[in-house]
Amino acid sequence: MTTTANPVPLAEADLPFIDVNDQQFLADPFPVLSDFRERTSLALSSRGVEVLPYELCAELLNDRRLDVVTWEAFAVKGAPEIMVDYLEKGLLSNIGRERHDRIRRVFVQGFRPGTIQAQRPTMEVIADRLIDDFAAAGRCDVIEQFSGQFSIEVTCALIGIPAEDIPTFAHATKELALIFSNPLDPVRDRLDAALHELQDYSRELVARRRAIPPEERSENFVNLLIGLQEAGEKIEGDELIWGIGNLLFGAMDTTRFQVVGVLKSLIDHGAWEQVAADPELIPGAVEEAIRWAPVVGFVPRRALKDAEIEGVVIPKDTVLMLNVLAANRDPSRFPDPYRFDISRETGQRLLFGRGLHKCLGDRLAWLILEMAVEKFTSRLTDARIVGETILTPRNEQLIGNESFVIEYQQR
Repeated sequence: MTTTANPVPLAEADLPFIDVNDQQFLADPFPVLSDFRERTSLALSSRGVEVLPYELCAELLNDRRLDVVTWEAFAVKGAPEIMVDYLEKGLLSNIGRERHDRIRRVFVQGFRPGTIQAQRPTMEVIADRLIDDFAAAGRCDVIEQFSGQFSIEVTCALIGIPAEDIPTFAHATKELALIFSNPLDPVRDRLDAALHELQDYSRELVARRRAIPPEERSENFVNLLIGLQEAGEKIEGDELIWGIGNLLFGAMDTTRFQVVGVLKSLIDHGAWEQVAADPELIPGAVEEAIRWAPVVGFVPRRALKDAEIEGVVIPKDTVLMLNVLAANRDPSRFPDPYRFDISRETGQRLLFGRGLHKCLGDRLAWLILEMAVEKFTSRLTDARIVGETILTPRNEQLIGNESFVIEYQQR
């Protein structure tokens, strides 16, 4: 990130404007973003200040002058009261730094590397069972029959929620993707209903577990959280309730979309059989697929104070959009960025964030994606997409296939 002797106020910077609602952008944003990135590091849009280069996006993810866009911004847009409560106390990606750090220090105890890796045998059993249910049919809807179930079952097994409870909250967690809708008004009632449903389940679960004497509780993450709170750990009131809800939301939404994005990329680029023949290629294939088809289109950040970025003075409270789609096609970081290449250098993904707000379930999501690729490519061959694959709008924060049907042969 460069500084200049005479930085220009944002109002006088004459930055170009990206129309993220234009049909050309919605149809294929990558050429539009590439054109702007060649001319400028920063641009304006209806969402705020768009940050386009990879290195600048990566640097700003850790910049202490910036913080997340918190509940206040959603309240101004007319968010229902319960949504504001969830954003303030549960959705870690949108909680202000002080509360975020305190909650994260407690919740991270359930996501240590050894704990995640110990789930691998359970994950294999779940994946094989789900694929067994459709393998002989020669056709499956990957979202309905695998990804929407796999990630939530794995997460529930990790944190100690019975699989039989999933139908109780599954619809609510899917609906929560609407939180990032703009405008909010058309989906306000749906969000209100979903959040009440999720809150009711989490409260009932915690009350049920609290009624069990501590010495009789089984060892799992939910019981650990309850015990920590009872022992005076700094996790307050509904932070526990909404924290559980946030874990379920993350498992049901972003991961199920990204599983599909990875599998679709392998089919589209003829890499399915290559990965099947050499499973050691799976980590690189997953990372390249995440670069190619990220489920997160942008990461919003808010300036805590006036800040100079690339010679422009960004006023306090200005929203910056770290544009993941633009960063992932930056040729300065990814040579020949429009070529799908599973042999690229790894460790360059932005999807799960970095630093203070790195995704709590990063390692779990990564293992889920690798396991999905391993099981699908090792058990199925001649995979091909049938029907139309409809994406959520490319100008939304979460981007994913709303349907994804494949036909195949069993190996």
